[in-house]
Amino acid sequence: MMKTGLQGVLRGLTASAVAAIAITTVATLAPSPAEAAPVQYVKVCSLYGDGFEYLPGTDICVNFTTADAREQTPGGTWRWRVPNNPHTLVPSVGDACQGGQLTKLGDFGASNLTFNSHDRYETAPTPLNLKPGQYIGSVLYQGGFSGPGVGAGNFCMFYYYNDPTFGPTYDVFGCEDTAGLPGVLQFTPDNPVPPQTTAQMNVLGANGYFWNVPAASQSDIQGKLSIWLCIQGHGQNGDQDE
Repeated sequence: MMKTGLQGVLRGLTASAVAAIAITTVATLAPSPAEAAPVQYVKVCSLYGDGFEYLPGTDICVNFTTADAREQTPGGTWRWRVPNNPHTLVPSVGDACQGGQLTKLGDFGASNLTFNSHDRYETAPTPLNLKPGQYIGSVLYQGGFSGPGVGAGNFCMFYYYNDPTFGPTYDVFGCEDTAGLPGVLQFTPDNPVPPQTTAQMNVLGANGYFWNVPAASQSDIQGKLSIWLCIQGHGQNGDQDE
């Protein structure tokens, strides 16, 4: 009796042929090695609003659209910039502040830094007394920091004031690589005009990324960083302040 239809075809196949079809089917349906690679998922950080995600392996939250980086510390929320500001190498400090007022904040080494409540090392706050119409046009760095535990971090400049409601407030306006570069490094703040506040405004420097340098090992911080501010704009009388 002649076998017809699909049933007849299947019954007419040998066992080896059936096995070959099964192997071919499995091979066709199986994903390729590239397709089978594990997918890397981004972990959303909801602590600071939309757009933040965790840097893998850390508790640092970053909004890559605004370059805003934040981290919860024992002293509260620490905020800085990732990546660092675009910068320019200039021949000398004087050449970088044409038409502006150059103000040196100081030369900072380990003995000039204080371990703060955010587990960062900061300089002493310097009063910032800008006249109406003035702003910080750029910040100049010369030198940098190194040593065990400092690593490839960064160092940032902040507006600092004591908010009557929220307490000590740090508003970052730019960061540069900790080690710096040879010569004078100039970078422009993201927000050149200080926030409006009735409290005394100060400016200070501190490391953004955590340094693995406990307070007891502060002397391990090596190097020196010189910092200047280039003040631009016009005073209340409309004349450039010299």
